[in-house]
Amino acid sequence: KTTKQALSGKHADEWKKGMFKEYDNFLNRDAWIPDFLPSGRRKIRLKNIYKIKIDQLTKQWIFKVRNVTMGFMMLPGVDYTESFAPTVMDPSLLTVLAVSLYRYKQLKDSGSTRKWIIASSFNVEAAFLNSDLEEVIYLEFPELFPEYCESQKLKLPDGCDCRKAGASQYGMVQAAHNWNKKFSATLTNPKGPNMKMCESDQCVYVKHDADGNIILLGANHIDNNLHAGFEDEV
Repeated sequence: KTTKQALSGKHADEWKKGMFKEYDNFLNRDAWIPDFLPSGRRKIRLKNIYKIKIDQLTKQWIFKVRNVTMGFMMLPGVDYTESFAPTVMDPSLLTVLAVSLYRYKQLKDSGSTRKWIIASSFNVEAAFLNSDLEEVIYLEFPELFPEYCESQKLKLPDGCDCRKAGASQYGMVQAAHNWNKKFSATLTNPKGPNMKMCESDQCVYVKHDADGNIILLGANHIDNNLHAGFEDEV
């Protein structure tokens, strides 16, 4: 579905609200910074992706709009360097669940009063926008951006002809790599969860207590995550 098709149909108002909500995600995270295109650089084009999703609880339609960068325009060595991002392997995911069930039974048989969460999943909203971007990348304005600015009472600097990316964004070649790097650093932070990455699978993390017992473990698949452990740790 194109923007023209979305805004000319019977759900035009819903699509426009979804579009502006997506733009809010960028601006609220300083992922779009008004700028002026330097000589010798080019702007990367953008595209809106339109998809109807169904809320699992309310069963209502969600008009989801995702603004993506046309990564095929990006030049290696200029717009990106690294692109690899691991994803959890199926056997690892099954192992995490098996270990979690074993720990649950072990604690139950021992009479422990601490509550063990067998499995808890969550999705990180606009995950890529929360990751850092090392390269300087210039983007064109998204569709209906002047109308969006007017609705939000935003004024761009005079002569502003592009936006500089302030964070990784969907469609960028390095986006998944940068997000995995940021999320991994968060999980292994000694001042935070202080988990350890498994050598056999870079997407599995585990935390032990002083006696060597597992108190928290998790598996990461891009922006979808599965965790298990004591309730006060998860």
